[in-house]
Amino acid sequence: MLNKIKESELKRQEQTLTNIEENREAQIQLLEDEKKNLKALEKEMHESKGLLEKYSLRLQEINKEISDAHGDSIETEHTKRRNEAVENLKRLFPEKVHGRLVDICSPSQNKYNLAMTKVLGVNMMAIIVDTDDIAEECIAYLKEQRYYSEKFLPLNSLVINSVNETIREISEPKGVKLLLDVINCCQPSIKKAIQFASGNSIVCETVEDARFMAYGIAGHRYKSVSLDGTLFQQNGIVSGGSLELRDKAKKWDEQKQKKLRDEKTELQDKCATLQQQQKRNFEIEIKQKHIQQIESRIEFTKFEYKKLQDEIIPRLLRDLDSLQGQTLLVQIRIDEKQKELEKIEEEIQNLESQKNAESDTIFAEFCQRIGISDIREYENREISFYQEYQRQLKTFDTEIARIQYEIEFLKSDDKKAKEKEEHEKIQKLQECEIELEKKVENQMKELNTMEENLKKTQNQAADQRSRVVKKEVKFDEAKKAVQSIDRNLISLDKKVKNLEEIEARKSQKRHSLLHECKIGGIEIPLKAGTLQDVMIIEETDDFENIDPHDLLQRQQADNIIIDYDDLEEKAKRLKSEIEIAKLIETFTKAVTEAQTNLSKISAPNLRASKRMEEVRSKEDETKEEYENARKKALKAQAAFEKVKNERYKLFSNFFEPISQKIDEIYKQLSRNESAQAFLGPENQEEPYLDGINFNCVAPGKRFRPMDNLSGGEKTIAALALLFSIHSKNPSPFFVLDEIDAALDNTNISKVTYN
Repeated sequence: MLNKIKESELKRQEQTLTNIEENREAQIQLLEDEKKNLKALEKEMHESKGLLEKYSLRLQEINKEISDAHGDSIETEHTKRRNEAVENLKRLFPEKVHGRLVDICSPSQNKYNLAMTKVLGVNMMAIIVDTDDIAEECIAYLKEQRYYSEKFLPLNSLVINSVNETIREISEPKGVKLLLDVINCCQPSIKKAIQFASGNSIVCETVEDARFMAYGIAGHRYKSVSLDGTLFQQNGIVSGGSLELRDKAKKWDEQKQKKLRDEKTELQDKCATLQQQQKRNFEIEIKQKHIQQIESRIEFTKFEYKKLQDEIIPRLLRDLDSLQGQTLLVQIRIDEKQKELEKIEEEIQNLESQKNAESDTIFAEFCQRIGISDIREYENREISFYQEYQRQLKTFDTEIARIQYEIEFLKSDDKKAKEKEEHEKIQKLQECEIELEKKVENQMKELNTMEENLKKTQNQAADQRSRVVKKEVKFDEAKKAVQSIDRNLISLDKKVKNLEEIEARKSQKRHSLLHECKIGGIEIPLKAGTLQDVMIIEETDDFENIDPHDLLQRQQADNIIIDYDDLEEKAKRLKSEIEIAKLIETFTKAVTEAQTNLSKISAPNLRASKRMEEVRSKEDETKEEYENARKKALKAQAAFEKVKNERYKLFSNFFEPISQKIDEIYKQLSRNESAQAFLGPENQEEPYLDGINFNCVAPGKRFRPMDNLSGGEKTIAALALLFSIHSKNPSPFFVLDEIDAALDNTNISKVTYN
């Protein structure tokens, strides 16, 4: 037994030794993995630390640039809404809406800001889209969301003129450049929109250079602009740089500031992420402690392994050898005792046989009489019978006791009372049963009634549903019809615009031809009007923003009716544009050949003097027309300036007292002399054209935009504005509804005190 115990102990220790070895190898592998992870984590922390320092330095540079350029300017609610609209459109139509022209391009140098602003004009804030369909969808979205109206430039429908390469070859005056060449564009795909907006305009260093490029070169007129924003157009119109233009030119700086702010936000997010990574130093410490624990476990495992291998297992082997020797001695003694035991059992069997033989001899007559083989069979049978008898007897005694108990219970006096009580209970139960049956019957009747009502309601609901379905079908049909009509209207509107543009182009072309005839002295048969009504105007592709003076000149030219009676019948029947173009080309060639032949003829021109007189006469008439037009323009300018001054005077008479009074009223309402309130127009030159800025500095706080003030501060500011307007133009009364809703106890006491 001890031998088996020792063997099992030895096997168990050997298995433990194997497990320790496997565990030690696993711990070593885990230690290597943890060291690799720790090394990678330390490397990542080192890299993130370097990036954090790099980003922090860049953030300092950006903050300095923003601070130097006053980048923390206040963004008005109007600007926020417009910027929000552009961002939403770019999100709804990714890669199809490119953004505003001012956000996509920029001047190559700051000195070109005013010039670019002047030439780009309304197109500067236009939104660039890919197609007309996208533009229409964007307009529909702006109307639906109640955003401000915007101008769109669809790239697929922009008609641009080819770049005049001769401009790039101009060397005198110096510094003359094609405006297109001084514009930086971050998206090559919208280069077409920039070329459309800038055209072949040129930018010059000074006003004199711009005037020279516009009118000084014989046979060439350029749309030129100087660095201070003075624009010279080909038709002679000159417009200078105003304060409004300078404010508008700040958009380029705002664009740079926006990029800086976006970069600042991005760097701040990256720095926050890197700072979170720097907090993983605790994780490094945990890994280092974990590595130390693994190393300790490995050392302990080595100790246990060595102890098992050197001490425990050899000791068990020695004990096992000793036990095996003792087992041999014990086995010899066991064999001897086994032999002695067998002899004793044999003697017992002999004695038992002698006993049975004696019993059979003694009870032989008795066994023969009752018919059994030996007395042992009788003893076994009698014993089992007696046991069964005792069991049956016990069962009968138990049953008799139970019956006697029932008899005594039935004979007792309580039986009658209990029977009576049980009878009463039965009667009550029967009465309750009858009542319940009646209730059930009534409930069944009500249930039947409710089921009938439910069926009626279900039938009515089914009818209503069928009606609703029919109505929905009709509604869907009507909706589809309305959508179809809307699409048709949009299509028709587009066609009308195209036709109007085609008509305008034809009118412009007709005007140009008439002007060429006037300049060239070509006589045209006319039914109405004269060529004297034709004046030079600037050719343009922007028919929506055409100059009113140019529009008037075109209307006068449109009143000229040409007499086509002398035209050949074949030419009158032409309808196709291609056929007309071919005929014009034929006539042009004929005229060219005639001019060539005429130039070859060296005969003296006898009518030159007469022609000269006619030209001088026309020159005098033109000068007279020019003087009359100039006087009319000066008169109109004087009238305009008078109205402008009157508007400015009326506005100032009302605005100035309010702007002076509001600070005093705000101080009184705030009960603090450090409080300040300002009213100022956005457009200083013509304040009535744009909005009014209202800003407040609450007591004890620094300047913040109105949107960032608390509800109570906004309420007090609004009251100050209301009372200042009331002081200038008092009304009999005015109603204030729950003005104290946003006021705390302190502000309420201030307002009620005043």
